[in-house]
Amino acid sequence: MKLIDNLSLNLKYYRKVYKLSQEKFAEILGTTLSYLNQIENKKVDVRLSTIDKFANNINKFDNKINIKSEDLIKYDIKHITNYTRIDEKKKWINYSKMIWTPFLGQNRNEVFIWENYHLKIK
Repeated sequence: MKLIDNLSLNLKYYRKVYKLSQEKFAEILGTTLSYLNQIENKKVDVRLSTIDKFANNINKFDNKINIKSEDLIKYDIKHITNYTRIDEKKKWINYSKMIWTPFLGQNRNEVFIWENYHLKIK
């Protein structure tokens, strides 16, 4: 694994721990949203002085954690996240009252609607 892979993994992990958006986390780190996004997507090389700055700024934000620069670039399997972006523009419809209701479609095949089925619409 490259150092940028570990840095990306760890920054995503700490962002998830603090429940922050990229924008807010970039502000805490003392960088731009664009640069943080490039780091998390492993598209740039990062200077060691920048990693030092990130560690210092995280420590200022949460003085209990005491992160060192080395902690941001070392691999920790516990930091693997399934971090997904929440897209607030998409709406969800909950059909919780529909229970095992068969209906016939155009091709006359039976289709079932299940209880608590969630349909995502654009």
